[in-house]
Amino acid sequence: MATSPRAVGIYCRLSYALDGSLEKVERQEGDCRQLGDRLAWPISEQHIFLDNSRSAWQRKRKRPAWDRMLLAIEAGEIDALI
Repeated sequence: MATSPRAVGIYCRLSYALDGSLEKVERQEGDCRQLGDRLAWPISEQHIFLDNSRSAWQRKRKRPAWDRMLLAIEAGEIDALI
């Protein structure tokens, strides 16, 4: 039997949808929160990571929220991510 996570983080960044439109981080965060609600996963409000205007298509672009998210995972502060 699978166990539920103890603390869940959310990561959002600027991305392109299949239809070519931009998916804003605010919409992504809302979608992630809805998924968390459906799964009954406890969202950790201290672990909402938003990289607005930080598309990942440029390899050398810095994404500070991504880096903070990785540190939180490594430190065991969150054990699941949406």
